[in-house]
Amino acid sequence: MYLIQKEDLQSTIRDVVASEFKLLEERLLKSSNVLTREQAADLIGVTANTISRWVKEGILVNRGIGRKVLVTEHDLTVAKNGIRSKYTSKFKWA
Repeated sequence: MYLIQKEDLQSTIRDVVASEFKLLEERLLKSSNVLTREQAADLIGVTANTISRWVKEGILVNRGIGRKVLVTEHDLTVAKNGIRSKYTSKFKWA
């Protein structure tokens, strides 16, 4: 039988969960169609804050974990085309 302190158990669980999330994030990013918020913004010529706002407004789906914003290229293209048609005269896209 092993005895473990509460703090040691919490620390171990926290480390394992963080490690698993990191592995999951790496697997998601290896897929060519998953973009970080910054990559998505650069791709269509908007700011990273715009991508975050679109996620918050439901225009884009966040595929990331927690506060990490990841979007698919497909979702980005659909959102960009929808926004472009709605605001064609206001925005110029790259």
